[in-house]
Amino acid sequence: MRIEKVIKTIDKGTWIVFLFFAVTVFFVFRDLFNSYFVADEWFHFTHYLPLTKKSEGLFTAMLSPFISTGELSGGQHVNPIASSIFFLNSKLFGMNYVPYAVMSLLLHAVNSFLVFRLILLFLKNN
Repeated sequence: MRIEKVIKTIDKGTWIVFLFFAVTVFFVFRDLFNSYFVADEWFHFTHYLPLTKKSEGLFTAMLSPFISTGELSGGQHVNPIASSIFFLNSKLFGMNYVPYAVMSLLLHAVNSFLVFRLILLFLKNN
């Protein structure tokens, strides 16, 4: 009974829970804004920045993890979603670091919130 009450209360204030996760993530990782691009980003910029000038750039960025895994990651992994996100960040923000940091933290906050909602869904079904 008690869990059901908590779940109903949370369902009514879902935006407050998301706000909690967003504020927490931005607070915990606030030092990220005093940083700059490191090794992996520079490696990927050499691939994605030229693609931002082409009309088929996003399509190429989405397919390149399948076609050229040896080039980009030494054949270690295929990640079309991450490649697409990095391409879009490169296209929208260029070499401006702060928007990359904001997008990364926002994505972490959304993921935290979605995991929270998934746990609530599991608790409702029990």
